[in-house]
Amino acid sequence: MRRLFSVISLLSLALSFASFVLFVFSGVRPLALSFTRSGPRFGELPEGPVCYEVRSEKGVLTLQVERWDAMQMPSLLPFLPDSPVKPKEFRSDAVGFTGDYLLFTTTRGTGALIYGYDFSGAVVRSNVPYMTMEVNDLALAVLALFPPAVVFAVRYGLSEYRKSLDQERRSVGPCPECGSPAGTASA
Repeated sequence: MRRLFSVISLLSLALSFASFVLFVFSGVRPLALSFTRSGPRFGELPEGPVCYEVRSEKGVLTLQVERWDAMQMPSLLPFLPDSPVKPKEFRSDAVGFTGDYLLFTTTRGTGALIYGYDFSGAVVRSNVPYMTMEVNDLALAVLALFPPAVVFAVRYGLSEYRKSLDQERRSVGPCPECGSPAGTASA
């Protein structure tokens, strides 16, 4: 059990350090990672292909999920087949729900997927559902420090309790039966 707490403490200290580094560097240079799936993982959006995007910018870690449909674009030349084109950008239009919680904020709404350009301008698909969750990097770092703090407090409390028990045993005096000092074994 003690090793399990030590491993959990080590992992949470690493998470805390990483989130603090992310906080410092996100003010200098934003970070964005994204990947697509054939369907939502946790039921956060209706069925269909989705794009998960993780951004760290100006001290805020954002996870955004939006519908991400490849659109069949008509080819300009008759001998080229129609090819699917991935969207280039997502812009939120309307917010349907916003929830402010202690450490994070969630937002649900609709937005627009902007595809590449054709002769008439950008191709836009509107009313695309999305969900966003934002967490402050420093709040994440403080939250990650909680398990090691609990482990340290428990270990410190146990060591102080053991010290007080040892002092109490020594203050009792010699054993009334054999006369040896308390805390030592008699032969």
